[in-house]
Amino acid sequence: VISGRATADGRPLLWKNRDVTEQDNVVRFYAGKNHDYLGLGDPGDADKIFAGLNSAGLAIVNSVSSDLEGTSEAENGVFIKRILEECATVDEVEALLAATNAAGRKTRANYGVIDARGGGVFFETGNKDFVRFDADSAPSGILVRTNYALSGTKPEEGEGFIRFDR
Repeated sequence: VISGRATADGRPLLWKNRDVTEQDNVVRFYAGKNHDYLGLGDPGDADKIFAGLNSAGLAIVNSVSSDLEGTSEAENGVFIKRILEECATVDEVEALLAATNAAGRKTRANYGVIDARGGGVFFETGNKDFVRFDADSAPSGILVRTNYALSGTKPEEGEGFIRFDR
């Protein structure tokens, strides 16, 4: 996630490298609950997406983070769909995360999110909690996450800390 203060045109940027064994990816159009959206996913599974952009200008990516508390059970992609259908801003994503803390989510992921208002954040998201990191607050205006969370409580289970350090 790159803050608008670190870009030539003042708008935030979002980038994802999807390094998975499935080499085929598809982009699908979805008619959503509140917002229509495009989602990146695997060819045979329209129920999960791993990056997307909605009609309100909200974009999201994820990276699995095993060092966060809880379990994932492949639900990160389902939750991304919900975010794109329901949310228009970074703050609305945060409100949805807060509202689902008590009941819990089957998520362990870093969600990079930017919006049309210029917001750019990473949410390190476990089953019942999350931590927000704003790109505007980063010294360089740039936030990087791999398969590792700075707020993770189980570092021995993290997989991306070497890439993060690099």
